[in-house]
Amino acid sequence: MKMIRTSVRLIHTSRRLLQSAPEGTSTALPQKVLGKGKKKAPEKQNLVILNAKQSKLYKRKGHRSQENTVKKLDDLDLSQIQETTSKLLNIFDKSQVFVTDQELCDTVNAHKPVNLQMSKQRYIQITNELSSAFTLKQIRRYIFKELSSLYAPKKWNKAQLIDAIVQKGWNCKISKVINPSDDLIQTRSFFLTKKKMFLLMSHSSIVQNWMRANVRIVLFPTSLQLVISANEAHLQYIELALDSLFNNAKEQDVDLESVEQLFAITGETLPLEDIQRLSSVYFEKKNGDEPHLYTMSSLGDRKFTEAKRLILWSLDYNPFMKAHSHIDTISPNVKYFKTFADQSFPWIHRKKNWYRLKEPKTINSKTDEIKIDSNEIYKELNSEPSKQVSFKLEDPQDVVAVAFGQLLQSSNKGDDPKNKTIFNTEIPFIHEKVLKLPLYDSEGEQIDTTVDNHTYYAQIKLLPSPFNKSNSYLEYPPIEFWFDIDERESVKKDTLQVLCITNDQISNVSVPQSITDLKFVKSQMTNLIDGYRTDDNWLKDQPGIREFLMNAKLNFNGQEKIFVPDYVDIKLPGSKEPVRYDYITMCHRKQLDLRYHGRLVTYAVIEGGSLGGSTSEVIMVGNADELNEEGFNSLVSDAISFAKDLGE
Repeated sequence: MKMIRTSVRLIHTSRRLLQSAPEGTSTALPQKVLGKGKKKAPEKQNLVILNAKQSKLYKRKGHRSQENTVKKLDDLDLSQIQETTSKLLNIFDKSQVFVTDQELCDTVNAHKPVNLQMSKQRYIQITNELSSAFTLKQIRRYIFKELSSLYAPKKWNKAQLIDAIVQKGWNCKISKVINPSDDLIQTRSFFLTKKKMFLLMSHSSIVQNWMRANVRIVLFPTSLQLVISANEAHLQYIELALDSLFNNAKEQDVDLESVEQLFAITGETLPLEDIQRLSSVYFEKKNGDEPHLYTMSSLGDRKFTEAKRLILWSLDYNPFMKAHSHIDTISPNVKYFKTFADQSFPWIHRKKNWYRLKEPKTINSKTDEIKIDSNEIYKELNSEPSKQVSFKLEDPQDVVAVAFGQLLQSSNKGDDPKNKTIFNTEIPFIHEKVLKLPLYDSEGEQIDTTVDNHTYYAQIKLLPSPFNKSNSYLEYPPIEFWFDIDERESVKKDTLQVLCITNDQISNVSVPQSITDLKFVKSQMTNLIDGYRTDDNWLKDQPGIREFLMNAKLNFNGQEKIFVPDYVDIKLPGSKEPVRYDYITMCHRKQLDLRYHGRLVTYAVIEGGSLGGSTSEVIMVGNADELNEEGFNSLVSDAISFAKDLGE
């Protein structure tokens, strides 16, 4: 079983990315008065207007009059909340500078009151707001687009048009039974720093709570201005809430010098904007002689650890891995096809464009034979490691395998020097095809679907911490924790294996005429701990791992919230002091062990959460005698045959 476990982790499944908030922030045109009644052409600003009616967040009884009864607002709508949240998180998008007709209409409609029955003073307040906020041309444009049937002669001035909008277009009525003191709305402006604006908008539940109280919120991102319209009681509460919110914000310094050096090695840049958005942590460079020193700000300490984890995840760099790619871009029979980065991708890859080289099919076209130079692949897998470890491992194990999936490139130009390559293990309709194979340990040819034949694993990936000028990342290899999961969906901690992967050799082969490309991998690894013992001596020489297991909550049954400690101190062979490893990702694996031509084929459904994504993985594991060149040719032959069967 140990052989199977170590073989399964060979292929590093592509990690997944959080979709960014949708675009569409509303904009409006505030006015500047030059003289008597003359207005300058409005400046273009980003503007977000939120009120209870637009997002359907507010519900209360309307005032009754003798003639009409105000209808109740719609119940709370979760989709509207999510849309509002997306707009809030998108306020820093500087590309939105053009005002469309729809944005103008949305901005005017934001002034429409929730309760159409109102006092005379409230009516005057609304008409004055419209008059000061919009030009005559904008008012006419709004009527043309939004209220085309409204009677509005060209000779009417702005005041007459506004009266028509409020009375006839919006059906607002003046009621004598409404107390003006309860009906009047006041407006107050708050000028914020970039950090304060970010913290407020990244925790949108705070704003949503205000909106439930019929508070209108207007955001000017370029001028960092927050304008709130509400009654006096609500304004006082919001002002106190803002002071409390910002006074309780947490700060922590972090040195990213080593991290930025690692990104420079890969030719990539640190995606700080994405990390800020996903973690709700604001990064600000500190003034002084330390150019790599940042101050992180958030409304909770736990967010700082999450931000660091996303930084390491986005690095996506393993100095102990060497990869080769074989892609034929010269053949006239192949072309690039764009691949949609869905939830099977990790968050770091979802915002990029990806392309796969394929051979277009026609009704009468004949599929070319798959040809692979197995000798060249073998030499690549057995070449010198990209980096030697500084310590000696006892009884290292070499394993060779083939993964099936799609070899993707970030450019549809084969000669692009900045082209990045990833391997996505998701294959369309793979489930139905692999389940035709028999179980590996079964003598029969069909799987008994009435019995759960899966095995379940939890996989945790750890990397040496590079923060605060540490050089551990380049010195020590990645480590993975593997656990069995029992029938109650609880992790069996006594099944822990600590796999230290000291060498990964990868050879990616593009197969345009097939539904799958091939990824050949040879890995060297060792288990750093002994098997479980019932006495107290188990993990006595690894107190950091022991503490990690005591604090971790790794149950997938939903009875308690999963908790993975932020780091673990691991003692490596020959090291006097333990090395700190940071937690990066965890996934749940549901796996079937199948048989093809007498060899092991594993099919796994992998769930990595909203950031890691959900995908599947098919791996053909090589036998021990296929580590030599002659035996390796047999593995290549079976991999080609299996790829053909998947396409039929």
